[in-house]
Amino acid sequence: MKRIIQVCRSQGLNAIKADLNESLPFKDRSFDVVFCSHTLEHVYSPLLLLKEFNRVLKDSGLVIIAVPTERSLVRILVDHYFKDHPSHIYGFSVDCLQRLLELAGFRPIRLYVDVPLTHKPGLRWLCKLANKVPKIFSGISNAFWIIGKKE
Repeated sequence: MKRIIQVCRSQGLNAIKADLNESLPFKDRSFDVVFCSHTLEHVYSPLLLLKEFNRVLKDSGLVIIAVPTERSLVRILVDHYFKDHPSHIYGFSVDCLQRLLELAGFRPIRLYVDVPLTHKPGLRWLCKLANKVPKIFSGISNAFWIIGKKE
């Protein structure tokens, strides 16, 4: 972790180490956007972390959350969500994460799904289709993204 922080700082980034199971070390309303990729499934209380994101976001700020899809064809065929990833504490469905965002004071405004098949050349049209009706494609995705707006 120390090396990653050093690399970030060498690139001019203000990188810090923090325990996401504790209060974030930032003042209220410090940021316009919070980006959280493949992290919520590892913390003890995803709802408390989302509330911390709300606290540190400016009014009308955005939170961008990505989580792996717990129950999908990808997980059945390729790996097992908890067995093959022992650091996963929680799993999320689209509805569950949207509800958590709402409880933390966000309004979900956009949903995207990551369907591995759509990464193949010539199948970009399928990616566009998947993200027009993401809930339908979430069952074959390996992850999904939700953008929420602070209310």
